[in-house]
Amino acid sequence: MRYYFIFAHSKLESMLKIITLLSILLLLPICNALDYKNHCDNTSYLRKTMEFTSCEGNNCTDYNFTQLIECEFGCDNVTHNCRQPKITEYSWYFGGLIVVMIILGLVYKLWGK
Repeated sequence: MRYYFIFAHSKLESMLKIITLLSILLLLPICNALDYKNHCDNTSYLRKTMEFTSCEGNNCTDYNFTQLIECEFGCDNVTHNCRQPKITEYSWYFGGLIVVMIILGLVYKLWGK
């Protein structure tokens, strides 16, 4: 008896569900990143600013929230984020490699035979 991903009835349906879930996971950080404007004040500090307008009837109010964050490993002027330690950066690469290997294993298991 074969089991497919999340109660799918065929290999194609199973692969479509996997692709849909991966697409959603890839788009979540983009949706979350749109709320803030980041700017490096200098090599050590990151300034996060959130601006929005709230309207009730004809009265509109502008809100501006600013947060100053001290970056332990420095602020990257290209990405406008705090730098991560090298071990964390390499962990992301290694984790991505494992995820790719799992996906290739699933594809081989579903379509390989």
